[in-house]
Amino acid sequence: MRYVFFFVALFLTASLAMARTGQTSLYPVSKGVTSDRHVTIPVTEGAVLYDQTGAAVIGSGYTSQDFEAVVDIYDSQGADDFVVPAGETWNINQVAALGLYYNGNGLMPSANVYFYDDAAGYPGNLLASENVVPTDDTTGNIICDITEVSLGEGTYWVSVQAVMDFQTGGQWGWTPNDALTNSGAAWQNPGDGFVTGCTTWGRITSCIFAEEDDLAFILSGNTGGGCEFALDLPKMKYRPGEAITFDISLHHRAETNVTVPIYAWVENADRSVITSTVSEPLEINQGDFLTLGMTLSLPIDLPPGGYRVRASVGEMVQGVADAQQRFKVISPSPFNQASTLLEGVPEATVLLDNYPNPFNPSTTISYGLSQDTWVNVRIHNSLGEEVATLVNEHQTAGFKTIVWNGTDNFGTSVSSGIYLYRMTTADHVETKRLLLLK
Repeated sequence: MRYVFFFVALFLTASLAMARTGQTSLYPVSKGVTSDRHVTIPVTEGAVLYDQTGAAVIGSGYTSQDFEAVVDIYDSQGADDFVVPAGETWNINQVAALGLYYNGNGLMPSANVYFYDDAAGYPGNLLASENVVPTDDTTGNIICDITEVSLGEGTYWVSVQAVMDFQTGGQWGWTPNDALTNSGAAWQNPGDGFVTGCTTWGRITSCIFAEEDDLAFILSGNTGGGCEFALDLPKMKYRPGEAITFDISLHHRAETNVTVPIYAWVENADRSVITSTVSEPLEINQGDFLTLGMTLSLPIDLPPGGYRVRASVGEMVQGVADAQQRFKVISPSPFNQASTLLEGVPEATVLLDNYPNPFNPSTTISYGLSQDTWVNVRIHNSLGEEVATLVNEHQTAGFKTIVWNGTDNFGTSVSSGIYLYRMTTADHVETKRLLLLK
């Protein structure tokens, strides 16, 4: 009977308010067709620090929205807590929330993201807030990229609030998660337009008689212990046997100086480690800005598909990293193992991958000519300056190979580093990279 009176009073109050604006009624809860179908939100920034979506109830949503001024008594917020483990610092740069649109089709123009400390099991002092334009899958699942928020060990609260006019977009509901973690979600409606009495933070299960205890969200970023940490992988497609060359950049903001190695590795979709490397221990002092070049060699028999490069400071933990980037492995080149020369003539002129790469002291460069033509193959340094001319002659159609032994036009050995090899014909110009390691 308590629930009947609550929703009758709620309906009458909302209907009277909406009658004055020509709108339909607002409700704090949307209950659609629920199921155990879980939605996966792709993480685009850093590693997953906290995931509370495993028991998401798809088809339900609890309002958390900043409405237009005429109905601002219905402005409300949901929030849920999470714990940063002892000894860790979380640098959060992305918040994803499962949700849905009801009483309209959205889409929200922006969203407010708030972080609070904990006050006896409820949101306490506001620590950070930002209004962002979210990535929206059009159904209400959103990803909010935010300015990095660094939090040390302890309990905190995150709130995601849609900023959307009811008259144009309807309502956005934050999808619940049917598994109690920590204190359980909180909710507030300062203007009390929903007649709940929760003008300050209260338990969501009491304020709007929510059936589930928590809200579904994901926090992403890194655990750099006070480091801003980034991975720059300029190339997105590789072939088996190729080397992945990338830069690690970090800014050490913590007060303590540390001596730690940098780990980097490749994982497949199942998070199995394919290959890995580790730097020498680095002395990192407060305020240091460092850039470190790293290389990972892909196995020659690696199957095509999607993979990730992951990197972290101080330790290597499978499936978790301070920075990561996706890349794709495509079908092997005929000259991945350049010891075998193809017969025949290619349909189109092509410059193939050198092998091995990285190399020391020599590497084989292979290419195919679709017709008889003049061919020029040169080595350039990273500034574009010519280092060596390997081929400069007229050649017949077919597949060719040339070996570069790491010397310039004067026979002098060149230093370690990234070089470019460029093939030029009458109708084709193509450039690729190779890495000399000594």
